[in-house]
Amino acid sequence: MTEKNSLLIHKIEINNCGGFRGSHELEFSTDPEKNITVIQAESGRGKSTSFQLIYWCLYGEFFKPQSNTTLDDEGLINLPSLNELQLGKKVTGSVSLTVNDENGELYVLTRSATATKLRDENGKKFDRLNNSRINSGIQIETDCKLRLKDEKEGGMFTERDDSLINAEIRSYLPKDLSDFVLFDGEKLMKFQNSNDSKAIIMDGIQKLSGLPVVDSLIESTAYTKQEIKKLVARKTGGADGEALARALQDVQDDIADQEKIRETNKGLLSENRIRYNELQEIMGKTKAGKDVQGRINKKENEVKTLKKLQNKINDEIKQFLFKNVPYLLIRNTLLESQKDFGRLEELQKIPPSITSEGIDKLRNALTCVCGRDFEENDEVWDELGRVKETIIDSDMVSSISQGRGLISQIVDQSNPEKIRQRYDELEDHEIDITRQLKITKTELAELYEERRTLPSSGTETYEQLDKKSRDLFNGIGKIQSKIDDAKEQLLNLEDDKTNLNKKYEEAVSHGEKFQDDKDKVTILNAIEKLSKAKRKEISDILRDTAEKATNEYFMMSAPQKEEFDKVMITSNYDILAVDENENTKLTSMGQSHVLGLSYVFGCRSITEKNTFLFIDSPLHNISGEFRNEVAEVLAKYLPNVQIVLFVTDTEYTSGPLGEIPVRDILKPTNKIWKEYAIELCKTDDGNTTRCFKEMK
Repeated sequence: MTEKNSLLIHKIEINNCGGFRGSHELEFSTDPEKNITVIQAESGRGKSTSFQLIYWCLYGEFFKPQSNTTLDDEGLINLPSLNELQLGKKVTGSVSLTVNDENGELYVLTRSATATKLRDENGKKFDRLNNSRINSGIQIETDCKLRLKDEKEGGMFTERDDSLINAEIRSYLPKDLSDFVLFDGEKLMKFQNSNDSKAIIMDGIQKLSGLPVVDSLIESTAYTKQEIKKLVARKTGGADGEALARALQDVQDDIADQEKIRETNKGLLSENRIRYNELQEIMGKTKAGKDVQGRINKKENEVKTLKKLQNKINDEIKQFLFKNVPYLLIRNTLLESQKDFGRLEELQKIPPSITSEGIDKLRNALTCVCGRDFEENDEVWDELGRVKETIIDSDMVSSISQGRGLISQIVDQSNPEKIRQRYDELEDHEIDITRQLKITKTELAELYEERRTLPSSGTETYEQLDKKSRDLFNGIGKIQSKIDDAKEQLLNLEDDKTNLNKKYEEAVSHGEKFQDDKDKVTILNAIEKLSKAKRKEISDILRDTAEKATNEYFMMSAPQKEEFDKVMITSNYDILAVDENENTKLTSMGQSHVLGLSYVFGCRSITEKNTFLFIDSPLHNISGEFRNEVAEVLAKYLPNVQIVLFVTDTEYTSGPLGEIPVRDILKPTNKIWKEYAIELCKTDDGNTTRCFKEMK
């Protein structure tokens, strides 16, 4: 990678936060050669808490904010310390980060939350500053301070103004780029399916390009424009004006509701697809399972291809009928028109295809078209003059000729035999595809049955796994139907919105009464149009750049990379690994994880700084074989990047099915600086806490 200014987290200090009671300190590697630090813990021991505390300290927001309906009592401040709080007493939870650049310490950021027990209460309330329920008698206040270099006087000084602190931090680490420095490894599961990863790709590229600012402008413009329209609708007076204003508001509310339904179900769809893919991986672990799973994958792809062909041929039939039915309906009329043209031609009622300019040329040349000469004012001269007076305008003559030709073309195209022949061809093609689809589905069902009867490779039988798989598959179909219904509702609502806007235009179209408001809407329309155009332009540039960078990392690091030709990010934000013919190839779970990491690495490479990369659960939910492939990528292909991996013990130090543990893959690379385990310990006063201990 090109040389960039580095940004590293040298140290974190945690005091009374999460499961950490008292003060705890942890150092991370700043060595560009030994650039990986590992933090391991049993599930639920505090691994993700540590990761999320770093995010909270940097941005003053929670990585996963709870809703006010949560029943969770564990939040930011250590729960036992909160529960033991006496009336009038306080407890403070804080996190400090020491941030370095290539020259050493850059600043120390400390963010804290202080809980004070003001009243003895039995009830509980949700507190957003603690991100949990707390006792109703407790009040929480937050504070922040930043120790940084004094560029003018030298030395260090402390800043306490929140807005100045946030401005300073975000100049180095913009919140929109947080996904590329503090990455949730569970998102890697979504790269198994382009539909599931689409939202991650779109969100990342938009944040990199600063598009949220443009989106805010577009949304504000659209909102202001809509409010002006409702105001003007009311100004028109009477019940009609009020009804129009209400209708404009109602359609906006309905659109928002349907968009929420669509997005909620997209999330459910993504989760079910990930679980379905996990089951497919589990069911394919034995040799027999791999064989039948390979045949199932092939047959499922055949079903998808045939469904696409079926949709395509059905569309062709619809378009064919849409085009030719009108021709058939007017065919008899056009045939009669052809007869009329013939009769008019026989009666010499159709004007000759000669212009008045042509007659003038003959008279000036004093030579007939047959070659015979004549003289001015003789009999031939006079006859040509009379012909000139009867000539119709040349454009009209041409139009008559063109109209006759067009009628002939339509009559030819509307020949019932030709139409029937082509329709029969399309129908036969559709019947063949439908028959083949039915056969392929039957073969697929037989493969499912074969897989169901395979011996178990774990605690569950293939029959049990198969039932779960089928239930998920059916659930995916139902969720997709809800998404499709929401899309259809949105299309109908957009039509309603268009009709209401037409009524609005009609209501304000007369007179100068609403001219000022109309001018405002015109200006807002222009701003909205320009903003959308610029948004697309910026998005396309960043998408292309991210594609190139992602492709570079994937083709360099992917397991069995020779199977692929390149990575593509489409205009719809699908990320696809394709062969030399640009056919999408299925990726294994390990390859999918590497594809996701390549996207993260690629996006990081186009930013201005070489920032740290902390990943929570990078090896989550993938089997040992694929896990080791991903571990090799992390060790080999990110030199000079400060990497901190937050892993579970099952991810890191064990191979449940006999695979080599990830630790044994990483240690020989000589990239590991230190390994820490989060364990249960005792404080000096005998209380239980979590603590960091270096692994041996």
